[in-house]
Amino acid sequence: MALMLLLAGSASRAAETPLPLVDLGVRDFRIEGSVIFSRRTDGDWWALSFHRIENADELEARARVLRSADAGRTWREDPEAGSAIRSISTRENSGLPRFEFFVWYTPEVGIIVGNLGARVLRTTDGGRSWTSIKLSQKVSFQGLSRVGARTWLCGEANKLFRSDTQGARWEELPNFPFHQGPSRCQSLSFRDESHGWALGRTALWATDDGGVSWRKLEPPAQPLVQLDWGEVTQPWLHQTLLLSAKVGWVLGTGGRFQTTDGGRTWQERPLTPEQSKPPLGVATLKSGRSIITVGSVSPDVPLEQWIPALEPVTTLMGTDTVISFERADRRRNSFTLDAAGRRLRTAPLLSQGAGSTKPLSGIFEQSPERWFGWTPRKVLVSHDQGKTWFVRGGIPSTAFPIQELYLNTLMGERLLARTANATWESRDEGFTWSRTDTGIDGPDHAARQGLSLKEMRLISTPRCLLLAPDSILKVQFGIEGDGHRGSGRLELIQRARHLSASGQHESSDSQSIQVPPRRYSRSDGERLLREFVDTATRPERPVECDDAKLRHIVTLEWTCGVEEPVWHRVDFQSPICPEDLLYQPPNSFTDGEPEDAPSMRARSLHHAAYRLLHDARP
Repeated sequence: MALMLLLAGSASRAAETPLPLVDLGVRDFRIEGSVIFSRRTDGDWWALSFHRIENADELEARARVLRSADAGRTWREDPEAGSAIRSISTRENSGLPRFEFFVWYTPEVGIIVGNLGARVLRTTDGGRSWTSIKLSQKVSFQGLSRVGARTWLCGEANKLFRSDTQGARWEELPNFPFHQGPSRCQSLSFRDESHGWALGRTALWATDDGGVSWRKLEPPAQPLVQLDWGEVTQPWLHQTLLLSAKVGWVLGTGGRFQTTDGGRTWQERPLTPEQSKPPLGVATLKSGRSIITVGSVSPDVPLEQWIPALEPVTTLMGTDTVISFERADRRRNSFTLDAAGRRLRTAPLLSQGAGSTKPLSGIFEQSPERWFGWTPRKVLVSHDQGKTWFVRGGIPSTAFPIQELYLNTLMGERLLARTANATWESRDEGFTWSRTDTGIDGPDHAARQGLSLKEMRLISTPRCLLLAPDSILKVQFGIEGDGHRGSGRLELIQRARHLSASGQHESSDSQSIQVPPRRYSRSDGERLLREFVDTATRPERPVECDDAKLRHIVTLEWTCGVEEPVWHRVDFQSPICPEDLLYQPPNSFTDGEPEDAPSMRARSLHHAAYRLLHDARP
């Protein structure tokens, strides 16, 4: 029964009629990285992402610009605009750049702000070219507020900058009260050119002279925060919004709080269930300033009763249009478009279609909002209950059409597609596909048979580690042959709220590693376990060589239950060829292997165990 629940939503609706017609020309721009939006004109919206691409020689981070001429319904990539930003953003930058804010003052003049060193990027020709506006110090900016031509920026390094020239010149304002560390400024809100608030993780300050001087306000009291692994820590603040001399809001770990007396007292104002996911609206203050709100606000509603949208990341794209996404989903490439208080769509940035449609062969619902569908050759996704469909990819085989599509969480949220002659899997939600086999590589069979967790514990597949509330995984690993000998052991013990890791590694060619038990959160522990489970169950793509004198040797032992253990064991070996430059383990658990590297389980498991111990050292 437990595993049957994991397949909830995988039931096909292929038998139901009618199935929707879809345009197979509508594609999802696969964006790997955060995205910021900006409206240049009503007919020219920009989406700027910092796209991370794996190259053979280096990890290149590059600007990618998408533009929409139809108010966000469809998008096209603009390589020239991306190249212009990319060339200036990477030049003279000492780290990985990051974009946080994109502001157009006029259709010709705009700025880009973020972690760009001691500078702000500025254009005066509508984005065809960009120049660097120098600042007095490097700052990673977290907060921006704008009133007319006046703009404020704050972030790390205890600095506040102000511009009255549409970003052409920036003045560093002294006496900014924040300090480096947890209390650094991360949110700004000005209601006019003089009055504003600045928020840090634990502090709130107010200014009445445009940021020249500041006075401290007492932020709302919040309860202590209990982390996933049980540790209790101090609460912190995320965002602030100042609406008038008396009405303001802050968002923190304890919820959303409102003041109606200028910050002297605070009242908690949680969202009701009806307000949690309604369309966003736009309300206008008497000064003409636009405020993004939860739902629509009638003109006669008092300011104290407005409900601002604080939780999602929002961008005003017109007098009544908003693009938003959840903070936790910033890299998931799914955005919500609301206009005139009505939800238009929730989807990634999509290309224009081909204009012709075909019916879907079937549908299954992963969640109430997120659906998957398929045609004989293509896999499609909808993020808004089937209102908008777009193509994700398709299986490489063209001889046999897709007969069934389903999602198995036992496989780590992998899509599985069945044809007449094979089963195919996708680990990236349908973009790319590979053929999967049976046995240890295909434990989905056990789930499809409806086995309980207790029954599955008896089957020799480590997939049950991803289901069990408590489990133990032991890894013995080493390199042997031709005078070289090295070995290590790793033990991962998973409990209801945490995972502990311990072990050691000894080698004749490297320094020994000793790791006493180190505790991780449950979510981090599941990520570590999945690394080993995925590696142990992926198909082999071995390298062939006749002169290998060394080999990786790995043994996995596991039980998916601590109180009543049922132990299983599997052994792996793989040769180490002289030309195999990946024989030395990477330096960090965050350093993966190239996607096209030979997939030898013993080597990959060896590297994963060594990286984990290396990173867990005291």
